[in-house]
Amino acid sequence: MDGLGLIMKQLEMMSDRLDTIASEGSRRGRDLHDKLNQQGRDLAVLTHRLGSLEDSVNGQAVTLNEYQDFKRKAEGAGWLGQKLLRFGWVILAVAGWVYGSWTNIVSMLKWLVGRV
Repeated sequence: MDGLGLIMKQLEMMSDRLDTIASEGSRRGRDLHDKLNQQGRDLAVLTHRLGSLEDSVNGQAVTLNEYQDFKRKAEGAGWLGQKLLRFGWVILAVAGWVYGSWTNIVSMLKWLVGRV
């Protein structure tokens, strides 16, 4: 009976070990399953955030193009404004010279008309 009792005791110990291994394996499986679920949720959040970021960048590309267009237009307007300002100064100088020399111009015209 001692041999049979020893074998029975060994079988009980093996049965307890198998139960322990099964419960630990079950716990590990649940933990792994929970981690995979959490990673899936995190991946879904990251996908959403990345999509929002992509939309934002695409929206800014349109704004950047508009800014570059406005910049080119402003540069062209500045160039044209400088040319018009210089032309205006020339016209103003000529008008000032004509106004200041009006008496000399009229007397010269009278002299020319009298000669003809």
